[in-house]
Amino acid sequence: MIGTGITQPLKKVISGLEDIASGKGDIALSKRIAITSIDEIGLLTKSIDRLRVSMKAAMSRLGQ
Repeated sequence: MIGTGITQPLKKVISGLEDIASGKGDIALSKRIAITSIDEIGLLTKSIDRLRVSMKAAMSRLGQ
């Protein structure tokens, strides 16, 4: 069994990714994914949040 120390941060990451993937546009791209750990999950979260910021900037440049 995986402890909640691992599953809770993963659930937050998955929720943020699902919002972005659903096409909710600026709302999802404006919502920061909180980094709550410094382990591999934290690094994954940080990378995904950087992707979110990049996507938001690209959408802005495209005028959407």
